[in-house]
Amino acid sequence: MMAGATALCVYSVVVCHLLVRARLRAAPATLLSLVVWMIVAVGLLILVGGPT
Repeated sequence: MMAGATALCVYSVVVCHLLVRARLRAAPATLLSLVVWMIVAVGLLILVGGPT
């Protein structure tokens, strides 16, 4: 559960960064950030050992 929460935190930071700094619209920023969210979540699950 902590891996998912951490991935969600990274997702929200990336969305905010894309919206404010890169001046992307909401839909492209969300779609790009979903990819980041999945990579971080799966990476953390693999790193931690995943659910048993």
